[in-house]
Amino acid sequence: MHVAVSTEDGKYHGIAKSMRGGRLRIIKSWLAKGPLPSPKPSTLKDFIELNRDYIERKAEKAVEFLRRVFSEYKKPIVVSYSGGKDSLVTLDLVARTGVKFYVLFNDTGLEPSESYDNVREVAKLYNAELIIASAGDKYWKAIMEFGPPARDYRWCCKVIKLGPITDEMLRRFPGGFISIVGQRAFESFQRARLPRVSVSKWVTKDIVVAPIQDWTALEVWGYILMRNLPYNKAYEYGFDRLGCVICPANELAELEVVRERYPGIYTRLHEVLREFSKSQGLPREFADYGLWRWRRGLPGDIRGRVRVSFRVEYPVKFNGDVNSLIINVDKPINLVTFTEFLKMLGSVEGVNGSYVVRGKFGEAEVRVEQGSNRVVVSSGNEELRVHIAGFAARASICGECNLCINWCPTKALRRVGPGPSFIVDESRCINCLLCSKACPSAQYLVYRRPEIHGA
Repeated sequence: MHVAVSTEDGKYHGIAKSMRGGRLRIIKSWLAKGPLPSPKPSTLKDFIELNRDYIERKAEKAVEFLRRVFSEYKKPIVVSYSGGKDSLVTLDLVARTGVKFYVLFNDTGLEPSESYDNVREVAKLYNAELIIASAGDKYWKAIMEFGPPARDYRWCCKVIKLGPITDEMLRRFPGGFISIVGQRAFESFQRARLPRVSVSKWVTKDIVVAPIQDWTALEVWGYILMRNLPYNKAYEYGFDRLGCVICPANELAELEVVRERYPGIYTRLHEVLREFSKSQGLPREFADYGLWRWRRGLPGDIRGRVRVSFRVEYPVKFNGDVNSLIINVDKPINLVTFTEFLKMLGSVEGVNGSYVVRGKFGEAEVRVEQGSNRVVVSSGNEELRVHIAGFAARASICGECNLCINWCPTKALRRVGPGPSFIVDESRCINCLLCSKACPSAQYLVYRRPEIHGA
């Protein structure tokens, strides 16, 4: 049993554990604090007035930081605006520097209807040119290729966010640009490790600047209320974050809001989830209880409550041993594209689906068995086997994000048709394989699959 304790003079308070014989063992103590303020409820007006000076000092530091960055990097300034609270504050801080800037909105096709109204309102208020990077219906096409996205299988971010943004920004600013984002360290452990200024890992020629990296959500809302900024009304429905309303990062309560507020998007997703569940023989809980949001295994707190076990199959599967790898792909492999991709590894010899590849990664024998969607790779080099598996995935499943093309430093890769239809210019290819590293098919279906390395 634990009890609260205090010294006789009242200077120290603490918590103690009750021991045998009536003894107490102090396990935590601290200096006593003064009396609590009046229990009278505070209003938003009280909150703003009590914190006005603090928030304004923080804002001035952020504005000064932005001015230093802008003076160092002489490139066009683009504020990535999602319609969310963080990007709204970021946009207002950029406006306070007095520089010319553009507003970029990534229309994934899955945004709250309120976001579209808010984006137009904000762009007009700040008299900034609005650039829209639209994904169209790419999400609904890609989900039929990849299967449902998940928190540990987020191919969707590349297909409907990074792909359209890179396409649009390279077209508008081929020499590069400065991207001002609302990234905050307190959003996740991953974002906490990111610097305030960096080169984008995903969008080419993009310098990423995060002026509110050290802000809390309370400080963000305080600034919005203090400056009376036009925040997105979708927040009033209970969303913690705004963006794709069917993001796998959403909680069940938020998905319930989506069901009520945006039934068209929710119903379409649920139909896809049910069809996917049926095709894989999954329990109904997969769709009904939001279990689709995890791919490699349910977290402990969820697993202990739903009491169902299942395995979701990836569209690319592997087996083999230390000298060979057998790759089975659900969808037909584009043999012409697969052969073109093999050129990235070196010289290619062979006909009718059987090849010998020789290059800097070593030598491999590759056999494509058409009709069974099966590729057999014989090589003692694990890295080479993995790269060829990535080519098989890329030649079968394509989200048409164009990241592979945009990330090619020598423009050796070119699309020649819909889906996985590409050719490689051998005279330009430098065998860097940045295209595979950018491709969601290779990244999520091959490179991040631990079983392929143990095959």
